[in-house]
Amino acid sequence: ADAGYDSSDPSDSADESPEEIARRIRAQTDDISFEEDPGDHKMGFAAIIGRPNAGKSTLMNRILGQQLSIVTAKAQTTRHKVSGIWSEAGHQVVFLDTPGIIINQRDELEERMMTAVGQAIKDADILLAIVDATDRPQEA
Repeated sequence: ADAGYDSSDPSDSADESPEEIARRIRAQTDDISFEEDPGDHKMGFAAIIGRPNAGKSTLMNRILGQQLSIVTAKAQTTRHKVSGIWSEAGHQVVFLDTPGIIINQRDELEERMMTAVGQAIKDADILLAIVDATDRPQEA
């Protein structure tokens, strides 16, 4: 179901008034029906964390069954938190794919990426820590 507000609408214009924006959003969401949430419905946030190139984006894409996060051999391809939603009857999980954890940040970009990781950890109900099984364990 791709119904809903499309923020990538090419007709977006900085010149639109708030009323025009609201009208466009209502037109895009008119066919969405909102049902009463059953009392037993469960929902949570799961942050996927780990070092660069550990397979975080690949895992989220596989769980969701679609190519939502970019997957490349280049480290630090994910620079912002990417969210993906997995829904089934009675429960829903919002997965948060995060940039790879960098211990010693070298510049402002890396610092901002680690801020995004920290915020995802704070937002999460559960953490999925992905590790490369070929890496030797390090002392904490």
